[in-house]
Amino acid sequence: MDFEELTDRITFRQKKNKKNNYGESREVKESVGSCWAGVRRATIKEFSDTEGRANTITFIIRKKQRFNIDSTQVIFYEGNDFEIIELPPTAQADDFKLIKARWVEW
Repeated sequence: MDFEELTDRITFRQKKNKKNNYGESREVKESVGSCWAGVRRATIKEFSDTEGRANTITFIIRKKQRFNIDSTQVIFYEGNDFEIIELPPTAQADDFKLIKARWVEW
């Protein structure tokens, strides 16, 4: 993959508890950072073979980011939240990081 193929904007968000004006605690999602990504969706064959995992997407981003990425965050993409389910290790020389995520409804 080349850097020119990173054409989709994604935002990493973290769940936090905040108090509203009445002192009640509410769970909100705060933005941690945004970056450009390549998105790999399932092909038709993969879709039919992976029943029950149809909502899984692989995001490909630059390895070096200005913020830390961990599995407690969610990815906001095209109006939907995706829970990070896997951050596989990559080679030292590799410029990209793969993130496997699953669509979730909050």
